[in-house]
Amino acid sequence: MRLAWFLIATLAAVVPHGSSALSPLAPSADYSAVLLAAIADWNANLASGTEVQERIALRFEDIASEYPAGWEAPFWASHARTQLQADDIPGALANMDLAQELLDLAGSRLATPSDDERAEFHMMQALIHSNRAYVQQDATERTRLLALAGPDRLAAEQLNPDNPRVWMQRGFDLIRARRMDEGRIMLTQALGKFDAYPSDNPLWPDWGRPWIGFWLGGIEKRERQELPERAPGRDS
Repeated sequence: MRLAWFLIATLAAVVPHGSSALSPLAPSADYSAVLLAAIADWNANLASGTEVQERIALRFEDIASEYPAGWEAPFWASHARTQLQADDIPGALANMDLAQELLDLAGSRLATPSDDERAEFHMMQALIHSNRAYVQQDATERTRLLALAGPDRLAAEQLNPDNPRVWMQRGFDLIRARRMDEGRIMLTQALGKFDAYPSDNPLWPDWGRPWIGFWLGGIEKRERQELPERAPGRDS
């Protein structure tokens, strides 16, 4: 199953950003508590090793199984899988396969997704395609997979132009293409979107912001390395 139905679904309901159109039941207090704890654990361990992140990814997956009404837990589990390091290409692709299954599961739990929710699903789908691409050794297959991500990103932007992850991913792509100044501008704009449009749902899959600092820091480090050394005895 893929998420093409998000592209063609026509929704009459208007749902505020970050609110849930969950079906059939709203998340229980227990669900919210355990998922919030897992989210906090994940955010506190973004720089930890694979073993720690794998443990938290499995925790998200367990919550998704234990609470079959909530879409946020399998969505977070999908995102966690996209972030796990693997020892080889088959391992990396296996993580992406599981990320896809979990994203599809999350989508199946939303009967009438809002535009904001649909945008988030498209961005995660684009991330899965991109991550598959970047581990490919064959250039043709890499190009094919990157092309698959394009329509999802466009759909996300059309559904919610203020989604910061749209701007963030654009910035990452520009930096990968060595268009550093443009990438820096785009990532700075993404930070502004994160600040201007916070979610009112604490379970919302609000991922990605910590990586902006990492990429901006990488640009600064590269620029420092490329600066010519100051000539002795000169002020400049």
